[in-house]
Amino acid sequence: MGRSAGHPPEVQRSMAALLALWDALRERSGPFFVEMRGASMWPAAPEGSLLSVVPCAARALSPGELVMFRRGATVVTHRVVRVEAGGEVICWGDALLERDAPVAAEDVLGRATVVRRGPLLVPARSVVRASLRTGWVAVRRVGAGAARLAGQARAELRR
Repeated sequence: MGRSAGHPPEVQRSMAALLALWDALRERSGPFFVEMRGASMWPAAPEGSLLSVVPCAARALSPGELVMFRRGATVVTHRVVRVEAGGEVICWGDALLERDAPVAAEDVLGRATVVRRGPLLVPARSVVRASLRTGWVAVRRVGAGAARLAGQARAELRR
């Protein structure tokens, strides 16, 4: 889930509702399920992916895992880069050029796992960002809609 500024009001309300329920969820030991919004974790968790989130302490996280955390009134899911000695978590969205500001231990909502991947639609700007950061370009086989997707990608890049 990305930052709230670019999300429609219904997604912002959903994130606010999740945060309002967080205290009750934190007391549970089992998972809760959330649908991924945003393109910051493409291609590992494209928009529409179903995530299972198990509440955990920040110190229980390991590099490479996905973590859901709150940032003000926003819920974000990114990859753990490292956990600092003081408990802060350093994260980075797979399709982003820069890592996040450190996440305080009390803002960690839990460890996220992709249960069902959403459609692998190519978010052109995110692919370009990931390519610049990692030095490689993700290539995938496309079906009958290849021409349509290519046209959409070209239009998106022109923006």
